[in-house]
Amino acid sequence: MPGTRIKSGGAALKIGSSSNVIIKNIHFQGDPDGSADMANIDGGHHIWIDHCNLVDGGDGMLDIVHGANYITISWCKMWYTEQTGHQNAFLISHSDSAGDDGKMKVTFHHNWWAENIAERQPRVRFGQVHIFNNLYVATQGFTSYAIRAGYKANIRSESNVYIDFSGQSKAADDAKHEYGECLVFNYAFNKGNSTLQTINDVFINCTERGIDADDVEGGTFGNGTAFNPPYSYSLDSTSTLEANIRAGAGAK
Repeated sequence: MPGTRIKSGGAALKIGSSSNVIIKNIHFQGDPDGSADMANIDGGHHIWIDHCNLVDGGDGMLDIVHGANYITISWCKMWYTEQTGHQNAFLISHSDSAGDDGKMKVTFHHNWWAENIAERQPRVRFGQVHIFNNLYVATQGFTSYAIRAGYKANIRSESNVYIDFSGQSKAADDAKHEYGECLVFNYAFNKGNSTLQTINDVFINCTERGIDADDVEGGTFGNGTAFNPPYSYSLDSTSTLEANIRAGAGAK
């Protein structure tokens, strides 16, 4: 139904071992300072989340974990209404010891990563993750990074628009009280075996090279050659991408 909203202080959406699921046109809202993930895909496969709002995710907006596979997130808008220290977005695989090799195949396209997201847009372990034609807008002084290539990650960032990833930002872990550069691509905890390829991305007011709060260099540069997606897709022009996503992303 038009205008459907699901609000929960804990988990507003949980998908277990289900497959062939489409979730569309829903506004999910959690607790900006909660301890639970707002949404969770736990082992499911062939799942499509389209034209949804994901707001105030507590510990995180969406975790894709425990062998989940073939997931698409498209035309969604993600944001937080407050800055409380829990502003993590998407986690792909929960641990370096998860053993999710061959899983975590995820596609993000035409999403709007909006205000007050600190990090994990997404953070990736193990997965083959294709990120194309998305709009990223950092909240300066707060956002730490857009995409983290973690343990065994293989990421293809293609024809996205990244805006305002620059300046000093507080680390997501408030207990550290450490500051580092706000960076588009973050390579902390990759253990030297991750890949992130940037292809025709557009960077507006973004730091090319800098040091994050963990003393690791990142910026707008890639690392290695990523996988080739096994499906066909069409890329929109980056010259009109921002306007089109602002007009079309989110629950309708």
